[in-house]
Amino acid sequence: MLVNAGRNPALVPGEKFVRLIKERFDDEFTKVFGIEPDALTANEAEYLVGFKSIDAIRNRLAAAEQEIDRRLRSKGITRASEATASGAHADKGVTPSEPGADGTAR
Repeated sequence: MLVNAGRNPALVPGEKFVRLIKERFDDEFTKVFGIEPDALTANEAEYLVGFKSIDAIRNRLAAAEQEIDRRLRSKGITRASEATASGAHADKGVTPSEPGADGTAR
């Protein structure tokens, strides 16, 4: 899911929003997200229509990734792509940055 919360209770996006995303971002949208605009939820489509270019979406995505990393690191967690993950953490894509940081003995 691209959007945490939204005000629209509908799951399926309006045709207008899907059409605008397709017109505005063309095939680049699918390259960036790996999904077709038709697969978006209503809240995701409404959010993404607010971007004027695919570069603006890429920049927001990069900023969100940095924020997620910052928050995880502040809790002593790094992403599995940055560290070797094992056990339950591998399923979540995160791993404690220090042995025992998750409260378990090692």
